[in-house]
Amino acid sequence: LAVLAVAFTSLSAQELKLPALSPTSTITQEFSTSKIEIVYSRPSMRGRKIFGDLVPMGTVWRTGANAATKITFGEEVEIGGVKVPAGSYSFYSIPGASEWEIIINKNTGNWGAMGYDTKDDVVRLKVKSSTLPQSMETFTMWVGNITFSSCTIDFAWENTMVSVPV
Repeated sequence: LAVLAVAFTSLSAQELKLPALSPTSTITQEFSTSKIEIVYSRPSMRGRKIFGDLVPMGTVWRTGANAATKITFGEEVEIGGVKVPAGSYSFYSIPGASEWEIIINKNTGNWGAMGYDTKDDVVRLKVKSSTLPQSMETFTMWVGNITFSSCTIDFAWENTMVSVPV
């Protein structure tokens, strides 16, 4: 009887899925003649101060939680005047008070920013950040301002929004 109870408990525990603190999200957006896909984890504020505290200013951030954010371009794009071949990349950022540095990096296997190396950078560009009129509880990324030949990769959290022209 005891063996059956342990077996049942083990089986039940394996089937139980608890909610993640930073759930993974995948967004896919048709763009030009192909698509852009972003896979990232979405942390929430949960009463914490984010930029300048949980996410330090001036240091490389994975732009999300858990594994480094991964962005896949289905065709060659241009970011910051640099042609980026079709393929998958890590999307990092360096937060600043009013300007952020955006990094597209070849190494997609990093956990967070651990293992990040500038030698794998494909693009580095600076973009202005803006202040949101209301707070964004959960980190969110999207593809916006879509035309036939351009778009933006946007993200927002706390009271900050950043747009990266593609």
